[in-house]
Amino acid sequence: QTQRPFRRARYLLKLEIATPIEKMKKVVSEINDYVLNHEMIYHPDPSITRFEGFGDNSLEILVSYHIATFDAAVMRRVKEEINYQIMVIIQQNGVKFAYPTLKISQELEP
Repeated sequence: QTQRPFRRARYLLKLEIATPIEKMKKVVSEINDYVLNHEMIYHPDPSITRFEGFGDNSLEILVSYHIATFDAAVMRRVKEEINYQIMVIIQQNGVKFAYPTLKISQELEP
């Protein structure tokens, strides 16, 4: 059995449902550019950063990439670097992460 020359990272970022489309496009593009240009990304397999869809209370961005290492510690370090930069991109664009919400409505009886 041969080992693949990379480890995969894949997760969903959940942004507030009210995020404007222009900001969403910019965030997706900036994250994609950063990941593609990271020195530890395994390039024969493409990285993917896409607007994946709609969650219950969020807009979801799929972030998927391969890190060119077998070493789990190196993988965690690279994921951490990328995650910090994703936070910077989110903050610089004035966008916020979604959090679970619960709406409670009360009907008043006449």
